[in-house]
Amino acid sequence: PGRHDAGGGRQEHVALSRIAKAVDCDLGLSINPPGEKLTAVDRLGVVLSSQQLLLTMASLFWRLHPGATIAVPVAATREVENLAAHAKGKVVRVKNDHLAMMRAAASEAVDFVCGTRGGFILPSWQRGTDAMASLVCLLEFLALSNTDLTHLIQEHQPGAMVEAQRGGFCGIGHWGIFRQPLGFVLFTVAAIAETKRAPFDLPEAESE
Repeated sequence: PGRHDAGGGRQEHVALSRIAKAVDCDLGLSINPPGEKLTAVDRLGVVLSSQQLLLTMASLFWRLHPGATIAVPVAATREVENLAAHAKGKVVRVKNDHLAMMRAAASEAVDFVCGTRGGFILPSWQRGTDAMASLVCLLEFLALSNTDLTHLIQEHQPGAMVEAQRGGFCGIGHWGIFRQPLGFVLFTVAAIAETKRAPFDLPEAESE
């Protein structure tokens, strides 16, 4: 894992993204100097936002513990309620600060705490946010769920496909058309065929 400071982490994120793609790894992880915030990059080099990481951790936890209760700050995306409904779980909203997260973790009614700033608390393990513990949890969750980070993001977060195509040469280097040119050609041909226009207009030709 790499390390970056809270104020100038942008360049470190870009470097982590490049390294993850260069070595063709499943994911890249970075811990900030205080050791409280975790940053993740998928195998496509997409840096997960704090909200995306929150949804990813919550989704993985509910896969392994259906019906569990997860505490999240009030600033967390409403998508977490949709994940909870799918897993028959429960969401508890707390204040958007570390102290409120620690208090929620101390409650016996809460099984997991997800923060909006890359911090997570597993009450059975620790009482405060610890990036190394979160890193271990993420790897364990992925292994037990038999899935990878990229697939999980695309499954629960439609916007991830857009994020994956950002950047590159002149802003178009990562477009899906360049990653899967054959798929683009097949899609285009199929779309034209569906309109039943030339040269695919035989089904509408007059019978002899």
